[in-house]
Amino acid sequence: MLIVVTGGSGSGKSEFAEEMAVKLAGSAFRQDGVSEGCSEKAGRLVYLATMLPFGKEGRERIRRHRALREGKGFLTIEKQDTLAEIDPEKLFGATVLLEDLSNLISNEMFGKEKGEAWQPEEVIGRVLEGLLFIRQHSGNLIIVMNEIFSDGRIYEEGTERFLQVAGCLNRKIAEKADACWEVVYGIPVPLRS
Repeated sequence: MLIVVTGGSGSGKSEFAEEMAVKLAGSAFRQDGVSEGCSEKAGRLVYLATMLPFGKEGRERIRRHRALREGKGFLTIEKQDTLAEIDPEKLFGATVLLEDLSNLISNEMFGKEKGEAWQPEEVIGRVLEGLLFIRQHSGNLIIVMNEIFSDGRIYEEGTERFLQVAGCLNRKIAEKADACWEVVYGIPVPLRS
């Protein structure tokens, strides 16, 4: 199953996505603990962290997210780009929570050596290739997206390119998703379920 969770900064989208991941992983087993046609690796939780820890605010956000998922059974994989390089054995049958798409896009777009940016088409292709890889090897994939399109400001060229890539990827992924949710002030609103 592919699920998209979106929302603004501080909306509660991460907490909602984590709760959903825990429920999905738990549904891979019957109440008696016997798997329902799933491998022994079903029911595992993988948290795919894409954020680079820049500055005090970034480190604080990472600390807060770690505290939120503490005790929930997540295996954390810190992978900021090139998702197709992850060992598929770590993903097999698991419910994977990717936090978050905007960080992944930024890392793919601007992380090229010597500070050169990848072209938008290359970034879209690299991100989709990585997500397809994750989806093919996991039982479920939950992708957290940021609502970054509603402020109405005009930005410099690099930021505008980022927004175009993010918008394109958000649409492509949402079209393929089995369910889409927007979290507004802590309230999950189904866009498609």
